Amino acid sequence: VWVLQRYVLRPMTELTGGAEALAAGRLDQPLHVGGADEIARVGAAMERMRQALLSAFEALRQHNVNLEETVAQRTAELTASNAELSEALATLQTAQRELVESEKLASLGRLVAGVAHELNTPLGNALTVVSALEDRYKQLEAMLAGSVPMRRSTLDELARDTRRGQDILQRNVQKAADLVRDFKQVAIDQTADLRRDFDLAKVVEDVLVMVEPSFKHTPYAIETQLQPGLIMNSYPGALGQVLTNLLMNALVHGFDGAAQGQVRVRCAPLTATEVELSVSDDGKGMDESVRRRIFDPFFTTKLGTGGSGLGMHIVHSIVTNVLGGQIEVRSTPGQGTQMLMRLPLNAPQRAGSEGSEQP
Repeated sequence: VWVLQRYVLRPMTELTGGAEALAAGRLDQPLHVGGADEIARVGAAMERMRQALLSAFEALRQHNVNLEETVAQRTAELTASNAELSEALATLQTAQRELVESEKLASLGRLVAGVAHELNTPLGNALTVVSALEDRYKQLEAMLAGSVPMRRSTLDELARDTRRGQDILQRNVQKAADLVRDFKQVAIDQTADLRRDFDLAKVVEDVLVMVEPSFKHTPYAIETQLQPGLIMNSYPGALGQVLTNLLMNALVHGFDGAAQGQVRVRCAPLTATEVELSVSDDGKGMDESVRRRIFDPFFTTKLGTGGSGLGMHIVHSIVTNVLGGQIEVRSTPGQGTQMLMRLPLNAPQRAGSEGSEQP
């Protein structure tokens, strides 16, 4: 019994305790089983297993520490990158807003140039009439002073010339006043961005007056097919900017290098609540790769020649977001381009809108 207890039962008890300690995760307790028999060899194997588990757990702990450090480092790097991206995005958005404003100012600049050009003709005519009348008045003064014989025929001719000059002067001054009035309305629309009731054909005609001088000394012409009486409650300034951009786009891109060309502006009712406004040219057209990207911001086929690449992006943004409509581009290389807009007679309310501004 003593031998059995010494060489079998006691070693088995120690072996069982060690196995339970390993199972419970208490790896800090060494396992010692004396002797050289099979039980002792099992005990030695379990001790080696304990030490191997200790090494494995230590390696795993170290790996976890390294992983946490790596995650913390990558998180810091991503946070820094995110901050840089946020700053870059804010800078880009600011630059885009500034470019949009510059496009608006450029549009208004073309408007001013057009008005100045159109005012030159009536004011020049008026100045010529005033000079002629001045000569006639000098002739009358000479007759009244007695230095020149006064004849009835001469007086009748002087009266006729004065009346004719007055008529010419009145027509030209009235034309200049009308131009200034139209310019004032278009300028207010484009800068104040007011909503009001307006006749679509009249707004289109007002914009064409401002744009036509850019076409005057070119082999390109603008033709209109406008149906009057299409009353809209919308944003004429935004609509005018869209039309100006489309016409200038046709002039600069559609007719690039062409010997002659024609742009047609057409408006007509589409449904009881919608109208169709189109700008078509018979220029060089565009391929599918350009057509797909034409409304992308900063996309331009004339890189490096002063274009911002925002003109058509602004057109799309205004048509869809401000006017509440849709715009479609139809184009084939060598067969021209058509910009087709479908617009509601009543534009959707915008955030912060205070209702319509009546003219």
